[in-house]
Amino acid sequence: MGAGSTVTLGFLNDEGQWVAVSPATPLPSSGGGGSGTASDPVLVYTGDEVRPDGTMIWWRDLREDQTTAPVNMDAVDVWIEGEPYDPGPDPDPDFPEHFVFATAPGTLVEQTGAGVVENATGFYTGGAAEGWKVKGARFTVASGLTVPSTAEVNLYVTNNTVPTLGTPTKTVSMTGITTGVNRVDFPSVTLVNPGEVFYIGIKLPDNSYLEAANVFGESWVQASDGSPLYLADRVPNVGLDRNYRKVGTDAQTALTDSQRDSWFGTEPVLEEDAA
Repeated sequence: MGAGSTVTLGFLNDEGQWVAVSPATPLPSSGGGGSGTASDPVLVYTGDEVRPDGTMIWWRDLREDQTTAPVNMDAVDVWIEGEPYDPGPDPDPDFPEHFVFATAPGTLVEQTGAGVVENATGFYTGGAAEGWKVKGARFTVASGLTVPSTAEVNLYVTNNTVPTLGTPTKTVSMTGITTGVNRVDFPSVTLVNPGEVFYIGIKLPDNSYLEAANVFGESWVQASDGSPLYLADRVPNVGLDRNYRKVGTDAQTALTDSQRDSWFGTEPVLEEDAA
């Protein structure tokens, strides 16, 4: 490494703290030498470029002219001591995701209630989905409908008991809603056991809600990708109902007749995280 290079350097002290090296400090001899003059390498510390779990000194040759704007920022990372750095497992890996409907199963229309309405729909997973977790939810707004400014999206995981609408397991506000399919993730994932019915609720900021009536039959509906994720039966065998509704301060009700087969534009997003 020669003159005109810029070097990033940091090290772990005896107290386990990362220490920034002064930009005016010359590069140590183990890294190639240098006097720190205008024509030689200088040390520049960047906090997000230090090794998080070792004591090795690390430098980065940015191939940068010290006197002009940076050019050719094709970096080469090198350890001065020890073995090559192994970052270990990804702390936030991407797991396969699943939802139920590849396309809208029915035509959503706008409805109005006597107060703010929450509709909640049941879903469950099969035995092959051991360890799957609810990550988020999708909400569809059909073309031509009024696009709500926000929506409250709720998750109810109740160990196969009737959900209490208004007291969700997880909740999140969906903003930036547009026509088509909208996605939002809950603050954290939630494990759901195979065969356990869980509910996704949706509440719009006024008295309106979206509904596609008479969409489903009595039986469950499997996810379009063939995964073991299902819209619940009209009356799941654990004694629950597919759809529940709460209007204003009224007591919630299990939807009956044709509304048992309604879709309210929602579905869960699950990930195959078995950790």
